[in-house]
Amino acid sequence: MNQLFATLVGRELDDGSVHSAPWEVQELVAEGFRQRTSHHNFEIASRACLDLGICYLLGFGVERDQKKVLQYMDQAAARGNFEARRIRHRLYEAFSETIESLDILVELDDQEERQLQRLLMAESENAEVNPFRVFDEVTQEDFRTEMGDADLTLHQAAYIGDLGRIEELLRDVSDFQDDQGRTALFLAVQGGHLDAMEQLLEFGHSDPSLPDEDGHTALHMLVMLNGVDVEAALSLMLRFSPGLDLDAFSPSILDASEHWAELWGAPIHWAALAGNKAMTSCLVRAGARVHDWPEALCPVRVAVSLHFSDVLGILLSAIPAGVSLQGVNPLFALNSSNPFRRLLVHGKSYISEIEKTVALLKSTYFSVDADEPSTDNSPLRNVLILNFSDSDYYIAKALVAAGADKDKSEGWTLLQSAIVGCHGSPLSSICRMALDMIDTPQDFRRRSTNHRQGWTALHWAAAGGIVPVAKMLLQVDPDSINLRTQEDEDRTPLHLAAEAGKSIAMINLLLEHGADACLTTSSLRLTPLGSFISNQRSDLNTEILKALLHASNQTSYLSFTCDNWNVLHYAATRAAVLDAEALPGHVLLRTLATLPEMQSLIESTTSQGWTPLHLANYFVDYTTIRLLVEEFNAHVQTQTPNNATAFDIVMERAKQFPEGLRGADSLARWSRLAYRSALFLQEKLEEIEGPYHLTPLHLAAYMGYHDEVVRLVKKNPNAVFETNWEGETPLQMLQNTMPTHAAARWAKRFCKIAEDVCELLREKGF
Repeated sequence: MNQLFATLVGRELDDGSVHSAPWEVQELVAEGFRQRTSHHNFEIASRACLDLGICYLLGFGVERDQKKVLQYMDQAAARGNFEARRIRHRLYEAFSETIESLDILVELDDQEERQLQRLLMAESENAEVNPFRVFDEVTQEDFRTEMGDADLTLHQAAYIGDLGRIEELLRDVSDFQDDQGRTALFLAVQGGHLDAMEQLLEFGHSDPSLPDEDGHTALHMLVMLNGVDVEAALSLMLRFSPGLDLDAFSPSILDASEHWAELWGAPIHWAALAGNKAMTSCLVRAGARVHDWPEALCPVRVAVSLHFSDVLGILLSAIPAGVSLQGVNPLFALNSSNPFRRLLVHGKSYISEIEKTVALLKSTYFSVDADEPSTDNSPLRNVLILNFSDSDYYIAKALVAAGADKDKSEGWTLLQSAIVGCHGSPLSSICRMALDMIDTPQDFRRRSTNHRQGWTALHWAAAGGIVPVAKMLLQVDPDSINLRTQEDEDRTPLHLAAEAGKSIAMINLLLEHGADACLTTSSLRLTPLGSFISNQRSDLNTEILKALLHASNQTSYLSFTCDNWNVLHYAATRAAVLDAEALPGHVLLRTLATLPEMQSLIESTTSQGWTPLHLANYFVDYTTIRLLVEEFNAHVQTQTPNNATAFDIVMERAKQFPEGLRGADSLARWSRLAYRSALFLQEKLEEIEGPYHLTPLHLAAYMGYHDEVVRLVKKNPNAVFETNWEGETPLQMLQNTMPTHAAARWAKRFCKIAEDVCELLREKGF
């Protein structure tokens, strides 16, 4: 459970952003769990039900929905998941729902069933039950039955509290460490037997400071005892070992699933992690260290993170007046633990424990606002941005009730923080905190941050695809629909939503509220449509594309520059450029080809008189050229104002290899694409105009395509003597088109081709 939580949320604050799985990825993960809930293997299905229930609690890829949490926890329990069988009782209590009997499909084994029933009975009689003790008592009973009349070792006798056997064995041997480093005293404490402990300490010379192989001592095992036994056990250890180190630290983690916990550190940490008031109190009175720990190891922060208010009160009372804890305000730890575990531990009191924890910290000496006036962070902002579960909603309410400033005068507004904390979710249940804060004054809804100049609350919501928040913001502040940011490109909310390309619902919402699809950015002069297609790579949301095309058709679909480019000019150029860089670039163009209204733009020209096909040939991209001709029916005969067809353009561009292209084979690739493009266009032109009398060797030689020239000459040496319509052989055609002042690299290519062709002809006897 703890591992699942860490895997799902995995969020880190970084300059106002939170790194978490994108919403669409979260949806895929949740759907994967959902599909596995019907798996024929009940073990797999029950685990998936449990995981999906946790997703519904966290709002990971799904709504936050208590009824769904209970539904899937019931399904997990019915399929034999022991953890779910126990969890469901706590959840029904926490959510104040009436629990009903289950139609059990898979029974638990006998030990698990007895542990579960005994724990449920104990919890119904006494709210302060130590689950370690309840579970271990059943384990001891089974161990006694298994051993029968067999002779017990000292460690076995200590574990089940067999005083007679312990006395018998201590006549010949003192306490010692077994192969796992455990002493008999260690196991006597784990088994909860005070009389066995006393016997071992007095007659077995037991040393409570000896650690097992994980570094855990008998002091750590105090967590296993019932509250009334802890003080007596600690007193016994100190009586026989007055110099006992109460702060023995071990980084090794004990997976304490009985308490949905992972225990680590010194005994005081184990006590805080388990919420064990008796153990905490006894250790504090005995002198265990409370405040002089590094920030990450501070027991106070542990208690705060788990909302153990009683344990926290004990720890705070042990800190001398005027002494500060290392690190930041402990209130930042309020939502640093697994909220699912907190819910299970506290049950129906989980909200009141939050309130008591916050009130206790405030009444002690900790501010509920930022540590320093100059910092832009505060416990409340931290909670709003992380937003792990509905527990954070109640933490935020408790902080506000304790005096946290909802609207700081500078830096981030808390509304903006809450919007960031929605993590791109389109679901209202995830946006609960942000929705509650929209009633702040307009100044705070519209104020920007130093992190993103001019970004108001609506800009953040639009960029994140957070529809519920954007909808409410527009209801209370409709005039903000076309507000611009104050960055270099001064974008509107529609620009940001289009650039993100996440949510058709967001695009439609903004357009319905009057977003102007014709507004352009200041530098690139991009409309929202331009922002959308400029920021896409391989995954294109067709619905968004269609919506923006429809909204911007009065501007020829795109105001890209002052050169009268439209969407097809840009799409063709973009596809060609990306393809030259070996990146996928044709998704947009292929999508546009499916839209009838795009066919009318195929012969449109820029202010220089170039069509999309001319541009594709200028950038020498064979795939784009074929796509425009075959799917858009581009006219191959169309000429520029300089009387150049697409064929003419690609023939000339083939000789002008761009220096910026990367890769060892970039020149060969450029030549190959130009050659294939020229062959294709020549074929199309000849279908209309008749033969051009240009052989493939003429084309390859004219372009300076060395490898193809050599291949063709090797294949057919006589091809070098064939002539075009002007009577030129391939090499003559190349020589006659050489400029007077040829670039050095082009002259080098020409000479290399001529030398190699001559050498081949000599070898063939010409």
